[in-house]
Amino acid sequence: MRLNPFRHGFRYRVFSLWLDLDGLAETAANVKLFSHNRFNLIAFHDRDHGNGDGGSVKNWALGKLAEAGYAAAAEWSVQLLCFPRLWGYVFNPIAIYYCSTPDGRLQAIIYQVSNTFGERHSYILSADFNTCDKNFHVSPFMPMDGRYLFSAPAPDEKLDIIIHYLDNAAKLRLVARQTGVRRPFTSASILKAVLSHPLMTFKVTMGIHWQAFKLWRRGAQFFKKPSPPHETFSTHQPSKALPS
Repeated sequence: MRLNPFRHGFRYRVFSLWLDLDGLAETAANVKLFSHNRFNLIAFHDRDHGNGDGGSVKNWALGKLAEAGYAAAAEWSVQLLCFPRLWGYVFNPIAIYYCSTPDGRLQAIIYQVSNTFGERHSYILSADFNTCDKNFHVSPFMPMDGRYLFSAPAPDEKLDIIIHYLDNAAKLRLVARQTGVRRPFTSASILKAVLSHPLMTFKVTMGIHWQAFKLWRRGAQFFKKPSPPHETFSTHQPSKALPS
């Protein structure tokens, strides 16, 4: 929901994957309609995430955490919330990585944001910190200044992700929310989801452009796309020592 300078809201039905990146091979072996790095009804491809080179997404995430100062991250587990490839296509406006110690303590969250220009940027936040400066262009109808405020508890039986965007005047400009209910990761549940949303990943991209067209028709202020930030990630945490 965009709130300023005028209200503009919409709602779409989607489904997401909640993946343990250590268990991709086992999941693909046990669920016939899901594959890792090869075509299937739905699939997860490493090149759709991270830096896009097709290497291990978990290794990418742990490497970014190490660069951000998390010294013990090499031993951590990573769970990922994202859209799947469906019929071979996916676009993830945001993918969320939950990074935990071996005993299950959540330590950091990576919010990897993609725009429709083929660019990605990752915001790395410690688990007890939920705000960061906006450093990456997403919509031509939103300015580059301001901050994000995240509420993204790790999914349990239910999913409830909320992102607020405030400009430099602390005016709330946008609220985005994704909710859901957990379903078992089986071929039967995959087939049911795909039959309910047969073109879901295409709808995500088409919906972005359709809503942009409607904003343009309403006279929304247009902001020229800047060059992407030199760094592909930015780190945000309270002013205290990082967990190790």
